[in-house]
Amino acid sequence: MPKKTVIKPHLSLDEINKRIRRNRDMITRQQLRVIKYVMTGMTQRKVAEKLGYSPAWVHTIIRRYNNDGPEALRDHRKDNPGRPFRLSSQVRDEMKALVSAPPSVGQLWTGPLLIEWVRERTGDQEIDPKRGWEWLRQLECKDRVTRRRRKNSYSAELRSEAKVS
Repeated sequence: MPKKTVIKPHLSLDEINKRIRRNRDMITRQQLRVIKYVMTGMTQRKVAEKLGYSPAWVHTIIRRYNNDGPEALRDHRKDNPGRPFRLSSQVRDEMKALVSAPPSVGQLWTGPLLIEWVRERTGDQEIDPKRGWEWLRQLECKDRVTRRRRKNSYSAELRSEAKVS
């Protein structure tokens, strides 16, 4: 028989039910349901099956609730600001001004051309080759060279057959 999970009495079952009905955030409501079901006697494995979570995630939710109280039951993804920009704001501003005019080398900006400029400007040689194209898109640079499309020979054959018949 599985060991009974202990839930600290931060909130009563009635208060948890009220919070489930009141709360508009779906993540918080689901996490409150985890606590509710465990308080009513369900095992962590059954709660995981019922709500579509893994047993490890149910255990994490219960641990957060026991350690930090009901305030810990929320969407924690909002706390993650993401990775910081690789380029400083000064270099990004220079890049924006740079792509507003045609390059001195050719007629249009390309991803590799922009990467070459950034490497010269910053000295960073470990820039992924796809970043140049991403930067051009982020800067909304309309004057850029797009990749040539390969003609599909099969669709060309179908069009020529349609014209004949």
